[in-house]
Amino acid sequence: MIRLFLIFAACLHAQQSVQGIVEDASGAPVASAKISLANPKQPTPAKSTSGPDGRFAFQGLEPGEYTLLVKAKDFADSENAIRVNEAPVHIRVKLKVETKADSVQVTADSSKVAESVVSADRNADRLNFDEAMLDALPAQAGDSLALVAAFLSPAAQGAEGANITVDGVESSVSAIPASAIRRVRVNRNPYALQFRRPGKARLEAYSEEGSMRRLRGAFGIAIRNSLFDARNAFAPVKPDLNRSLFDFNLSGPISKGKSSFYVNGENYRNNENAVVNARTLQGPVLENVPAPERRTRLLARFERRGEMHQTTTQYGFVEESQENRNAGGLRLATQGTPASERAHRFQLSDRVLLFGRMLQDFRLVLQREQTARGVEATDPAIQVHGAFTGGPSQTFRVRHETSTRLQSVSSLRVGKHDLRFGIEAKPSFYQSIERQNFGGTFEFSGLDSFAAGRALLYRVNRGDPSVRLQQHEAYGFVQDEVALFRGFQVTYGVRYSWQSDVDDVNNFAPRVGFAYSPAGAPKTVIRGGAGLFHERITEDVNRRSLLWDGIRMREFVIPNATYPFVTPSTADQVPPSVVRALGLVNPVLTQASIGLEQGIGKRTTIAAEYQRLKGTHLLRSRNTNAPASLLGARPDARFLNISAVESSASMTNDALSLTVRGSAGKWLSGMLQYTLSSTKDDTSGPFELPANSYDLRPEWGRSDYDQRHRLNAVANLDLRNGYRIGTFVTLASGMPFNITTGQDNNLDSIINDRPQGTMRNSGLGPSLARVDVRLTKLLHLPRVLDRNRKSTSRNVELSIDAFNLFNTQNATTYIGVMTSPFFGRANAALAPRTIQISLRYKL
Repeated sequence: MIRLFLIFAACLHAQQSVQGIVEDASGAPVASAKISLANPKQPTPAKSTSGPDGRFAFQGLEPGEYTLLVKAKDFADSENAIRVNEAPVHIRVKLKVETKADSVQVTADSSKVAESVVSADRNADRLNFDEAMLDALPAQAGDSLALVAAFLSPAAQGAEGANITVDGVESSVSAIPASAIRRVRVNRNPYALQFRRPGKARLEAYSEEGSMRRLRGAFGIAIRNSLFDARNAFAPVKPDLNRSLFDFNLSGPISKGKSSFYVNGENYRNNENAVVNARTLQGPVLENVPAPERRTRLLARFERRGEMHQTTTQYGFVEESQENRNAGGLRLATQGTPASERAHRFQLSDRVLLFGRMLQDFRLVLQREQTARGVEATDPAIQVHGAFTGGPSQTFRVRHETSTRLQSVSSLRVGKHDLRFGIEAKPSFYQSIERQNFGGTFEFSGLDSFAAGRALLYRVNRGDPSVRLQQHEAYGFVQDEVALFRGFQVTYGVRYSWQSDVDDVNNFAPRVGFAYSPAGAPKTVIRGGAGLFHERITEDVNRRSLLWDGIRMREFVIPNATYPFVTPSTADQVPPSVVRALGLVNPVLTQASIGLEQGIGKRTTIAAEYQRLKGTHLLRSRNTNAPASLLGARPDARFLNISAVESSASMTNDALSLTVRGSAGKWLSGMLQYTLSSTKDDTSGPFELPANSYDLRPEWGRSDYDQRHRLNAVANLDLRNGYRIGTFVTLASGMPFNITTGQDNNLDSIINDRPQGTMRNSGLGPSLARVDVRLTKLLHLPRVLDRNRKSTSRNVELSIDAFNLFNTQNATTYIGVMTSPFFGRANAALAPRTIQISLRYKL
């Protein structure tokens, strides 16, 4: 590797290039556009013409400031300021349809092109990670989505997590290799009616396109070895670790200027270790448990383009496996389980410009996913709360999901109105085997009771673990964006969603957003909005209520069990526990925001925003069959516990955010976002039970993901001689944790009781600080696929990534069980400083 680096470093300094593509609103290329690139120091501008695929390029440029002018028939001229440094410049001009005097005129719609600052898509706190920025930033094994997701709002994500759309379609599993992602957007038009989640809860990812003119390709390798890493704060020794990621891509024309192909594949091998930090009767257990992981992802894409029509067909495949998942922390090595996942995804996209004014976008997605977790257990597990969990894992499930998405979205401009409307239907079919806890689990309050063999209780499941179910979803929306007068634009509309297993059908979600730029202050914008967002109820809720109905599956709980003497007949003598989910309605998020945006110079904007989120009808469980007092009987003697999933929880979030994005000087660009927030709720998820099911007031407290202060920043610094530095910084205050007694004080057979007068999540964990850095050297080597092309652009990237550069100990798991030997202390931490070396060669 050192010898290879010296060879690359000896390459000569090369002049730079500007490359780009011109597109219309449908994403189809604009051919034969006249393009000129002017530099004040040069008397004659360089000229070029876009090819059939809309692409153009200027080579052999000296560093400096340039003006790019694009002219094409029936298109408005666009003028762009370009800064050429040591790295190649990539620019994309996307176009949208506009009617004028009964003829179609297209104007620019890109961050590189002038556009109305009051457009709904131009909110200053949006974040756009283009290909150049993604290449510059440090990413573990190339996983750029994980990096970008740090800029999302935890409150907006809620228990469901981040919402990801890939090429315009919501995706539950990403079969797209990391190197195939060319752009990711965050919080673009936060009140857009097309999406069911708020802007700060979703990622919009777009994959690479095939080349219409010539063969293009690249391969890359990223490696990591424990030789260069620091030791985890809780690991007894630094374990042997090897991680490697190999990827390749190839694209080119099938019919020049009309159709193309693109293929991409990656293979990921990670020989990682989980760190066990527990305590048994024999003393502390500090152990590194091997947890190797393997992943293969493939993407194949075929694209055909015409003057007004574009059809794309793509197939994605992902296969993942891991050993000893769930081991680590308080879970001993015996708790490790195998896990695997395989998914196939087919997508057909058709875009057409109808009647010269309406853009029609149709998508069909077929997806098949299979997941498996664990192996069937025949012996019981042992859980000593706050000390260790041992014995065989009781996790065993196999799930199959088959789903289809049909989506149609149309865009039309009528006078001053930009109309957008669409529908989507998603039928889904599920089949699963849930053989969880069939071996049983003994639960102990502490090591002393474990040593005496006095279990708080023994749980075991019996019955038929297989179930089939269906869950179908559909939505429709209509949206209008209109300029009421100069400098004032309003976006409004309504969205309706439907779910087959939810009785409530009143799921109308009106939304409105506005932007106002005062006269005489074109760089100042006041922007705000409000709207409703309906969350979906996952199939897990329906699955559990069907399985644990008291007939198909039953959970038996034996209080005060004598370890290990519990016979199967003993379990049959106690009433079972069941799960019920009746009368549910879709959770609702109500969002309102107001903000001020200010442009500074030509390329920098600052946005300050206050946002209020209120969640209603959130899901939680409640034991409706718990005894009302210590001596009281259970209301329904046929059952022990009845876990009723209800739409009765709520949440509030107040957030003040400051976003800065742009560039300073000639070589520095980046984005920074600081958020001061407070989030409170009374639920930790649809299946989490309160400490006292008859008094829910103590459940209202800090949310599990509440962080008062969060700061995330990315920056790209282009240096001389082909050097580049990219950095990602994240700082955050601590998150809360729950404090429990470790006992069943109220005798409801749920071990989550808290001390008298203690509210939920009253503990506070430590803060988080992490700095990741990537140093890249850009080099030139001959291109294999284009031997006749006299290109001197730098097509090789040699990078060194340092994650957690300052080796900060970031504790993650604080133990709040009062009977635990770890009470009030952490027993796990995020990764220490690690080093990754990567090489990418564009062929």
